[in-house]
Formats: sequence, structure tokens, C-alpha cells
Amino acid sequence: MKERNLRYSISDNCEFQLSIQGILVSLYTKLRTALSSNTNLEQAVKELEASASRLGDVVDEERNCIRIATNLLEGIACSRTTNNQNTLGKAIDGCNVFPHEALRTCVKNFYKFASDYPNIRHAGNPASKVRELKKDDALLAVAVTLAFSSYVFDNDSGHSILQGEL
Repeated sequence: MKERNLRYSISDNCEFQLSIQGILVSLYTKLRTALSSNTNLEQAVKELEASASRLGDVVDEERNCIRIATNLLEGIACSRTTNNQNTLGKAIDGCNVFPHEALRTCVKNFYKFASDYPNIRHAGNPASKVRELKKDDALLAVAVTLAFSSYVFDNDSGHSILQGEL
């Protein structure tokens, strides 16, 4: 019989096993705590939490959730960039944390999606829309944002997140 809590599961032979959900909750908790000293970023986190909680109930909340998610990531990138740029697409170039250019490109492509898709960040380009947004798109935006935000904001926190030092 296995017992579980949020961070660990306990095997039949009483060994603690770190859970994926525990890692994700720890990553988010550490990021939220770190951002609490920055009023603008803390506000963006609260807005994202509110939007994510409305996804199941509000029609067309997907655009709003994706917009807020990219705003949060943009704010974090701008706070950590070395090039003093103020848009995600440019600020990310000054975030020297990536082990490979493909990861930086991933952030830029995420930003391009949010900027090109009609009425997320800008009027967008209706021709670029392949299909209507759905809840899964907003959930992906939240996951991508939280993962990259944590990564860019404190690129040396893996050990403390895994140890539960939040």
C-alpha cells in the first residue's frame, strides 16, 4: 500500500519518493515567495491565479489567461535581463541562463504566439490562427510560464526546490 502527500509518496518499504506534483508545487511556491517583494510581479501572479481559477467557469477566459501568463513571464525576463529591453522577445536575449539557444527560442516562439494570435496581446494576425483556443491552450500557457519564469528568475534554485527549501 502506498501513502501520499503533496510532495512525496511513501513506498511499501517506507521510502520517500519525491513526486512530480511535489516538485511543481515547490517550484511554484518558491517562485511566488521570491516575487512577493516585487509589487508588479506579485500582482501579475495574483492575476494569473485568478484567471486560472476562472478557466473552468468563464467562457473565453483562455485569451485572458494566456495574456496574463505572457505578461508575467515578460515582467520576470525584463527584471533579469542584462540588455535593458522591455519586451519579452528582446529581454529574453539578455537572460543568460540557457544551456542551449533552443530554449531561448522556445520562449520567443511562445511570445510570438501570444502576440500573433488574434486579441491575446495585440490585434494579431487573423491569418495566423489555425483554430480557436481551448482550455488546454491556457493550461499549457500557465505551465510554460511558470516553468520558464522560475528558470529565468532564479536559475540556481534547483537544489533548494528539490530539497523543499521554499
